[in-house]
Amino acid sequence: MYLLTPLLAKVGRYRPKKLARVPDFAAFPRSFSKASPPRPAEPAAGRPTAWRRAGRIGVVPRGLLCAAAMVLSTVGCESTSPEVEDTALVTDGTSFRLDTASSRGHLWYHGKIPYSFTNRTGSRVYLPTDCLGTFNVGLQVLEDGEWKGALTRYFVLCDGLPIVIEPDEVYQATLNAKGCVVGNCARIRLSSTASTPYRIKWYEALSSYDRDEVPRGEPIPLKERISNTFTLQVPR
Repeated sequence: MYLLTPLLAKVGRYRPKKLARVPDFAAFPRSFSKASPPRPAEPAAGRPTAWRRAGRIGVVPRGLLCAAAMVLSTVGCESTSPEVEDTALVTDGTSFRLDTASSRGHLWYHGKIPYSFTNRTGSRVYLPTDCLGTFNVGLQVLEDGEWKGALTRYFVLCDGLPIVIEPDEVYQATLNAKGCVVGNCARIRLSSTASTPYRIKWYEALSSYDRDEVPRGEPIPLKERISNTFTLQVPR
């Protein structure tokens, strides 16, 4: 067909289409195409809806950059007092067990931490997401009087629609804590002391949202973005 293309084009029987250069991976679903109408930012009762989680890296709408990114949240730290317990994020317990599994030569620790957020700010709360529906949440550990990142966080550099939580609404989610202590892998910071406190933190939870601005909105107070403290039970 490629050898006949010039000849067929001359006689008007065949006109080759201009092909776009597409990466060698799956394309976005139609909901992400420019021809599709934008989806409204809808209240999220529970986990993000299926379309938020169905994005696949591929043909990206204009203005979006889709690339894998990794944040080593074990770098930063805060001097916030650990006595803050009047929090809007509340875990379903005060102690959670991490199991272990071996994979590709690494010993992985993994566990689930269910929690809920009650919007008591009096206005909407926006959780910006990437095109896979992931928002910026992490695990922190208290060491030497400072809160330090305890879990490598991954996200994709492309914008999705924000999760919107209405006033007095309860949003339920689960933090999947998974990582290894040594090796070329996602890291998790584990303490040698069983009583060491941990907490969940929302790194980006906003009282307003404009995707064209930097930053994209005003953050809600810290005590509305962190959880109560809890401990992790780690196999020894």
